[in-house]
Amino acid sequence: MSATELVASARLTSVARTSDAPVEVQAASVPGAASTASRSYKALIPARLNLLLAAIFGISQAYFLVLYPLGLIREPSAAIAALVVSVALAYPSWVLIHEGIHNMLYPARDANDRVSRLLSILHGSPFAVLKLVHLLHHKYNRVEDYAEAYDPARTSWSRAAVHHYYTVLAGRYWSEVLACLIVWLPQGRRDQVIKDLIGDGEMGRRIKSTLAKKSTLQEARTDAALCLALLGASFWLYRHDVWVLLAALSGRALLVSFFDDAYHYGTARNLPEAPQPARNHELGPSWIVLHFNHHGLHHRYPSLPWSALPAKAREEGLVYDGGFVASALRQLRGPIPISELPAPAPTAGSRARTGSSSKVLNGSAVTEERT
Repeated sequence: MSATELVASARLTSVARTSDAPVEVQAASVPGAASTASRSYKALIPARLNLLLAAIFGISQAYFLVLYPLGLIREPSAAIAALVVSVALAYPSWVLIHEGIHNMLYPARDANDRVSRLLSILHGSPFAVLKLVHLLHHKYNRVEDYAEAYDPARTSWSRAAVHHYYTVLAGRYWSEVLACLIVWLPQGRRDQVIKDLIGDGEMGRRIKSTLAKKSTLQEARTDAALCLALLGASFWLYRHDVWVLLAALSGRALLVSFFDDAYHYGTARNLPEAPQPARNHELGPSWIVLHFNHHGLHHRYPSLPWSALPAKAREEGLVYDGGFVASALRQLRGPIPISELPAPAPTAGSRARTGSSSKVLNGSAVTEERT
């Protein structure tokens, strides 16, 4: 299948940013599109590898939650080393959940969702909530969804700094865990909490309306109960060494939160006609994060499986916006007044963005396309 056909089918499931359509446009809603999308992207999913990774990540997260305190590994140094590895795998585990959010973990939808829900429970948050919020992130990225930007007329720098540093150092993850409690609130109280946390914009309203649906809420509550039960069991098992569990959970929160927002820090405000403002960060062995460092590319082609991103990057001569770790460390500069963010530029590509340290692959820059 040609690159043109692949890009066309990617758009069939990309997020509709300017319409009142559902969060994710389904290929089946376009005449003749379902079979095209199936032939293209579903065929690219590394299904067996994804299931193997799901098993590895699932065991690793179960290890630090329940198996470590049970003394599965008797040798202390080996047990601690395994614990550290388990915490480090929290980030690629989240990336695999992200594949499931885009229905790209496994070709069969039921299997995709079952594996994603299991991994999400081990992650500590209901899959239904993770999926809802992430797809809305695609729709409202840099329109309503800012982590670091603030309005000096409404908020002081110090207050914005507390919010920003908490978000990037731990809060992004803990907000996902907090969802386990929020979904159990009565609708009126739940809606108020969502408004307080996210605001009263379109993104918050979409979250409230979706969680009001019986099927979505039932699934979220079922998974939330399992998340809380697992977390409670972990604290009981670690009751004599609670600090070890808190350290492990803090490490998971740091990795997920710190690298999740790094691709968007300081990027331009968004307009419907502008390309998705997300960066691509250079990382040598990018397979260790399932190529999630190609984040700008993912925003343009959200239906491309993770394994297909490097080839797409080479095809387009992708320009990287700095290194993976160095770019994430930029977040430590603190919050940014919203007026100081770069202005949206409909024709801006990776090379046009200011403040980037770019390395060109194949000698050319990317011309970004709106999904």
